[in-house]
Amino acid sequence: VWWKGGHHTQMTVIRPVARLQQLSYYHDLVERVAALRAGGKPLPMIARILTDEGWHSTKGTGPLTVSTVRRCLPPSTTGQRIARRRFSEELAKAAQHAENSFVGVNCGIMDQFISSLGAKQHALLIDCRSLDYELVPFPKDAALIIGNTKASRSGANSAYNERRQEREEGGATLQTVLPQIEALRDVTSAELEMHKGLLDPTVYRRCRHVVSENERVLAAVAALRGGDLVSVGKLMNASHASLRDDYEVSSAALDAMVEAMNIEGCFGARLTGAGFGGCAVALARPEDVQEIADTIYHSYARATNIWPDVYTTPASSGAHIEAL
Repeated sequence: VWWKGGHHTQMTVIRPVARLQQLSYYHDLVERVAALRAGGKPLPMIARILTDEGWHSTKGTGPLTVSTVRRCLPPSTTGQRIARRRFSEELAKAAQHAENSFVGVNCGIMDQFISSLGAKQHALLIDCRSLDYELVPFPKDAALIIGNTKASRSGANSAYNERRQEREEGGATLQTVLPQIEALRDVTSAELEMHKGLLDPTVYRRCRHVVSENERVLAAVAALRGGDLVSVGKLMNASHASLRDDYEVSSAALDAMVEAMNIEGCFGARLTGAGFGGCAVALARPEDVQEIADTIYHSYARATNIWPDVYTTPASSGAHIEAL
């Protein structure tokens, strides 16, 4: 899609409309966009593509990604910036719906929110109940290193759903003695310890991870605001240990990656995503990034016999289109 002088000038057809109409989550996206238009939001371009000239016509259009759809919005004014933000929130919800309903992973909204709402040189604090969010300034004297284990993630989707079921079971059990709570997020560490005898040992460990991780998130936000990268790193290391031991979603490859990352110059590291493979992320001093990356290539490959991918980046914006 090209935007020129405030008018749609060309649409590239990527996939036949008949195929798209089989995917219910695209219809959900269309409905969300149409609702925004009906509410008076300045999104005529998007609504026209999706509802008038898009999937409901014989011409069809391709599967628009979050970044492509956002690109279709006109240049920003104050009102349009508000509309962009609101639209980004709706895109994130539609993307989560796609994961839940089409892919079959009962995931939350963290990945979708950061992809749609992330901002340069900021972290994103998300309240997954209210879907309120806050951009938290990220120190300029810090860099992120992402290590892709390139290890198989076989069974990750089913295990993710199983973990969610276990923590929901724990929350329901705790509600019988803590009627004021609505979900596990309302339980404190002290309350969990007081009532752990009610829980199956495995369910207790899952709950302990959730409760302690929420506490670590808030502590990390406070540390970021204070520029205390040492404390943030310690919290990341504690998070990985909890994911490994209590939530049991790490793997030998992820543990080897985190160990390879944690050398001089690295504040801390942990797995990221659903686990069982995939990536780990480290917080490091910018001047030490190359040495840490070199160590990952050497130590991780030696430990696993797998050659990893390593990426280094500052805290960056979410999904967007770069002009070449």
